[in-house]
Amino acid sequence: MVRRRGIRWSLRAAILTGVAACSVSGGTGPVPTDRSFAGPFPVTITGWAGDAMEPFLTRDGQQLVFNTRNDPADSTDLHIATRVDDSTFQYVGPLAALNSATLDAVPTGSSDGTLYFVSLRAYAGTAGTIFSAPLTGTTAGTPAPVTSVTTGGGGLLDFDVDVAPDGQSLLVARGRFTGSAVPAEADLVRYERRGASFTQSPTGAARLAAINTAALEYAPAITSDGLELCFTRWVVGREPVLMISRRATADAAWGVPQRIAGPTGVVEAGAWSPDARTLYFHALVGRRYVLRRIVR
Repeated sequence: MVRRRGIRWSLRAAILTGVAACSVSGGTGPVPTDRSFAGPFPVTITGWAGDAMEPFLTRDGQQLVFNTRNDPADSTDLHIATRVDDSTFQYVGPLAALNSATLDAVPTGSSDGTLYFVSLRAYAGTAGTIFSAPLTGTTAGTPAPVTSVTTGGGGLLDFDVDVAPDGQSLLVARGRFTGSAVPAEADLVRYERRGASFTQSPTGAARLAAINTAALEYAPAITSDGLELCFTRWVVGREPVLMISRRATADAAWGVPQRIAGPTGVVEAGAWSPDARTLYFHALVGRRYVLRRIVR
């Protein structure tokens, strides 16, 4: 991850070993803790022995899409497995139609079977990194760029994406890189569908005001009902933490986020089960990234 050409920087090199995430507020003091989950519990991908990162469970709960290690970027690809039970998946293989010679990662999808992901293949020419493709069962179709979501360049890079189940909105994590492998800032940005394209939401900043801080916010994941948002917050020099925010209605602003108790160490990238009872994420265990889950 820490490479300028990568989507996500390497936490291995940047975290101060042994320093707990005692403050994850982005500079305004400790935040509340959410203790509504049990775990973490291990997740097994039978037939797969490599790194597994950035999990996404399809909206019907039957397929697990994930990517390999984010570093080196030219070896990061998307893979798919089928559900056996909540903690076990059977590896199928790479999503060959989606993978390129650059980083292809961070899958998400809508209920109609459209898969969205992040790829660096066109960034140099378009400053865009978001692609979409149809997913039928375990087979992906030809990807196409989501040309209406672009940063304009200038050191800005969209390195995470989450799509609402109805496909009508996107959350992207947008980072500003100023020469360092770690972005100077990273916040969530909301897009809304307008016909066949997306446009940056005029109310997005207000809705996300409680989420975005001086810390780095990324890896958004919204529940199917649109009322809970999991994301990762990283105060550089400490370990990243999983956060959760709630709201009363799907068009309201997000409430003050809480740190999710349970997962510790290098943990990132929450992904909800369709019923929002289980939250999957990746964790660094030894030298390998594996999947874990917590359960309400």
